[in-house]
Amino acid sequence: MIKYGGEQPTLLIHQLIEEIWESEQMPEEWSLAIICPIQNKKAYADDVDMISKRLKDLEEGLERLEKEAEKV
Repeated sequence: MIKYGGEQPTLLIHQLIEEIWESEQMPEEWSLAIICPIQNKKAYADDVDMISKRLKDLEEGLERLEKEAEKV
């Protein structure tokens, strides 16, 4: 947001920090935190790779079971 927002977000954040500095108090809302994990692209890719590998393992297991079932 700051990186691509241009000058406006920077000025607003600076103004907010100045107000906090002068009042020597942080807004009460800042004591409330909500944690939202954000996966990066690599973690997502790793998850997809893991799912793909597990599906391949299941497929191979199913093929082995089918071969054994045909023998019976």
